[in-house]
Amino acid sequence: GRPAHPAPAPAARTPPARPPPRDLPGPVGVARVALDVGADRVVVTTDLTLPRGRWSGSDLDVWIAWGAPGVPLAFEARLCEVPRDRLSADPGAACVPVAHEIAPRAPTHAALHVGRATMVGSLAHLPAAEVSRALAASGAATLRVREVHAMPAAGDDGAREIVARLGASAGRPFVLGTVEVGSSSGVALARVSARLCGPATEDASLAVAGEGARAGSSVPPPLAQRSGADDLCVRFALPPRHSRSVGARVMPLDSRKYCSPMTTVVDGVSVSGPDTVRRIDTSSENCGST
Repeated sequence: GRPAHPAPAPAARTPPARPPPRDLPGPVGVARVALDVGADRVVVTTDLTLPRGRWSGSDLDVWIAWGAPGVPLAFEARLCEVPRDRLSADPGAACVPVAHEIAPRAPTHAALHVGRATMVGSLAHLPAAEVSRALAASGAATLRVREVHAMPAAGDDGAREIVARLGASAGRPFVLGTVEVGSSSGVALARVSARLCGPATEDASLAVAGEGARAGSSVPPPLAQRSGADDLCVRFALPPRHSRSVGARVMPLDSRKYCSPMTTVVDGVSVSGPDTVRRIDTSSENCGST
């Protein structure tokens, strides 16, 4: 006769984890981390230099953990050519936008990591054809990553802090070139400082280029000893009048320019993240005001 209960369906097989490509660009470096401080937001630009190295011509996925505080209001990644006489693309270079997606952690096939693999972030997809085109001019390309963060709240000492993620490959940290802090909108800055911050990092001050940087003993970023788990913590203070007007306002998410919110579900958890943007306009009025 019939069995009392039907046989269970065979369990779906989990596809095996894909390893990263074996032949990668390198040695990769973080050419610069630049903060542009506006009236109610901060734009963080991270330039990764990708020399051709042993790259075999495959597509590349680059994992980029989001900085802090909070979820970025906007995110973009672009691939740029590097002139023959430069180590990275010019700040105003015309670059090609690359596709990216939100993910709860770094996938196993990510070729490079910016920030720790267990953090929420974005996975940038670099097609082989675009990488080859960017490398053609000098044998190196720049992956330019931009995040827009709401102005962080001031601490007890009046300073505000932004955390930028740094990178590593196979556990080896990328060399950090320069740290730059300024304001294209004319916001006066004071007490600007930078340091490596991580679970096992000595609290050493890094040299910062820009207005309001603290004078004194500091280590040039390329000479700083760091681990692959280190982040970059940048602090700055605003004039008292500006601090009272900005306070702890959160930049609104309803601007038609690039601040519309997007909510996605990753591993059953709802995560509010930045919309996919093709251009970040750094003028503060494009994110409205409260």
